[in-house]
Amino acid sequence: MDQTSSETVVRYFTQLNELQKKLCPKLKQIGIVPAKYQARLTSSAQAIENVRSLNEKGRLDAKLVHEDCYIPMTARLLDAQQKGIAYLHLGDAAEFADLKKNIESLTHHVISSIGIITK
Repeated sequence: MDQTSSETVVRYFTQLNELQKKLCPKLKQIGIVPAKYQARLTSSAQAIENVRSLNEKGRLDAKLVHEDCYIPMTARLLDAQQKGIAYLHLGDAAEFADLKKNIESLTHHVISSIGIITK
C-alpha cells in the first residue's frame, strides 16, 4: 500500500457513501484491508498513517482493520481475464503461512462485525 493507494481509498469510500445513501442505506462498511502491504517499507507506513489521519480529521468514514488482517506483499492476486475479479492464490509453501493467518484473522473480523454466530 502506497500513498497513491491511500488517496484512492478516500475517493472509493466517498463514492461508496454516496451510493449507499441512494441505493442501499443498510450497507455496512467494516473497514479497510490494505493489500500488498510491507511493514518494513516507509511508503506502506506513510500510507497507513495517511489513512488514519484522514479518518481522524473526518475526511474518511472508514477505519483500517487490525494489522493482523492486512494482506502482505507476498500474496499473489490473480486477475481473471481482465474481468475485474481477483483471486487470492495461497499455495502450500511455508512462505504463505503468515498470509493464511492474516486471512483467518480477516475472516474472524468480518464474522464478528456482521454478527454471525459460529459454533
